[in-house]
Amino acid sequence: MLPTPEIRPLALADGREVPVRWVRDRRARRLRLIVSDKGARLTLPLVASVRGAEAFLHEHRDWLAAQLARQRHDDAPRFGRDWTGPLPLRGQDVPVQWREGRYARAALGEHGIELQLPAGADDARARAALRCASSTCSRPAPTSAPGCRATCPACRARRWPCASAR
Repeated sequence: MLPTPEIRPLALADGREVPVRWVRDRRARRLRLIVSDKGARLTLPLVASVRGAEAFLHEHRDWLAAQLARQRHDDAPRFGRDWTGPLPLRGQDVPVQWREGRYARAALGEHGIELQLPAGADDARARAALRCASSTCSRPAPTSAPGCRATCPACRARRWPCASAR
């Protein structure tokens, strides 16, 4: 049985303390440090030593600080189901309409961006649907929207309707 993940603080060079989630994984072959919307995570193989993992984190704390600086700030609003404001799209603020459906998808409709999500879907699925829909448009995508930092090249088959396509 694997131990449960634990959260340990890491002191950065500038004096801040950052919580890092330590997760042991039987499939892991090496130490892996990632930063996501959920925070910093260190994945360790089952046989990795704690001392080695702490040394690894100490060596990479400048990289971690840089990655955290690129992340959004906690006081910024996060795009999700409770988002009621408009999203910036091609220089205009476009309203968002939420619908319940069988799968996650986003489309530009007559009255703004229509986002469809299943009942049990979380906010990450909404952000992913918006990213996937916006990644295929030939015009600038709404990447300035909260939670949208990248495009999804795997979903090129979906089209974001733009003025040039009509």
